[in-house]
Amino acid sequence: MTEETRVAWACPKDGATMVQRGRRSGAWRCPQCRGVFIDVDAMRRRRDGRPPVWAPFVMSLMMSVVTTIVMRRLRRRRTQA
Repeated sequence: MTEETRVAWACPKDGATMVQRGRRSGAWRCPQCRGVFIDVDAMRRRRDGRPPVWAPFVMSLMMSVVTTIVMRRLRRRRTQA
């Protein structure tokens, strides 16, 4: 098993080196200003470090189905009034 080495983040407020909170959470905490910052790219990656493959397609399909259902319901409600 290989371990991923990450470069330490500098706090955007005061430039102090931040401490990582958990291995895969993507959250970093600044010891000076006590701010918590989140690494969005780390949240989007899978556990093995690769980008997700099916998640964008499934989300797109779900959003189109929900949008279709909501629009049909709104059209039905408008014609009944």
